[in-house]
Amino acid sequence: IRFLVAMSTKNRSFAYLFLLITLVSFLLTFKSSLSFLALLCSFVGVCGSFQPTDRGIRLFFMAGNLTWLIHNILAATPVAALMEAAFLTSSIVGYCRFCRIPRNTASRSR
Repeated sequence: IRFLVAMSTKNRSFAYLFLLITLVSFLLTFKSSLSFLALLCSFVGVCGSFQPTDRGIRLFFMAGNLTWLIHNILAATPVAALMEAAFLTSSIVGYCRFCRIPRNTASRSR
């Protein structure tokens, strides 16, 4: 639902609503100190969803991937850590492609 809302609006009020929902979910499901890292990961994802630029969204999502990767390593969940590493790698490649300077094809002579 968050992604659908974020696609249709960048209104900060909705971001705050989803941050509040995330916080309430955290409070209801708290298990250990590692839960705080999961909360941070979720907050980064929510903030990333409501960024006004593609670059901002990509950077926040990469930060989210990195924090989830750290969380999964600390939680000793190797499959989840591998999954996040794959997502992070994909995000980095996508970001590099997104930011790459377009080639000037008109200057090429054949």
